[in-house]
Amino acid sequence: MKFDRHLFMVCVSEFIGTAILMCVGCASVVGITLPFYERNLSMIGIGFGLAVHISVHTLGTISGSHINPSVTIAAVMLGNMEWQLGCFYVLCQLLGGLTGYALLFASLTAYVRTDSFCVTKPVLGIEIWQAILIEFFLTCILVYFCCGAWDKRNSQVHDSLPIRFGLLIGGLIFAAAPYTGASMNVARSLPPAVLTNTWTGFWIYPVAHVPAAILVPLAWKYLHTAGSSDAGGTEGEA
Repeated sequence: MKFDRHLFMVCVSEFIGTAILMCVGCASVVGITLPFYERNLSMIGIGFGLAVHISVHTLGTISGSHINPSVTIAAVMLGNMEWQLGCFYVLCQLLGGLTGYALLFASLTAYVRTDSFCVTKPVLGIEIWQAILIEFFLTCILVYFCCGAWDKRNSQVHDSLPIRFGLLIGGLIFAAAPYTGASMNVARSLPPAVLTNTWTGFWIYPVAHVPAAILVPLAWKYLHTAGSSDAGGTEGEA
């Protein structure tokens, strides 16, 4: 069997990128668990936004730095990548997220290392349908942004893309973290659930994210690319 260097590189890229997301992003949660820190969700938005910025800036030229199964599903739906490659992406994202979270979790003190550390779940008072709707809309916005980034008509405005992606993630977390944790990413919600064995409401996230990742690219094709031959970039442009 011939060694596929490109496949190896994109898999490693997605693994490292998602590990960075979980390690840096969840590290920003540490502050709000300590008694001498003011509980400030803006720290989490900045932390995860910075993690996305780092991943896109350093790894975007290798794999597109999806670091999110929803983004990969959207790329497949747009025809930017084959579904077989998409499966490798998602697998590496999940493994990378688990590794990044595990490394961070192991380095924390027992006081911080609780059974709910960095776990995303709907807050009390939020109905299940409301949580699903919030996560669905958040993921729709994220995927819609990705579709615009991949569009060849925007190929001349990619220089600030890492900053824009970081600001987008930070802004969405500011808006929705108090309600559902603003996951938008199964590879972000799964590692804490697995390693802390906290599964309360976990199913809400894939149920909300996958339909958004499928429907938004279809809507993009209909609304933005009908009659145009210049739309629909490759996944490497993300």
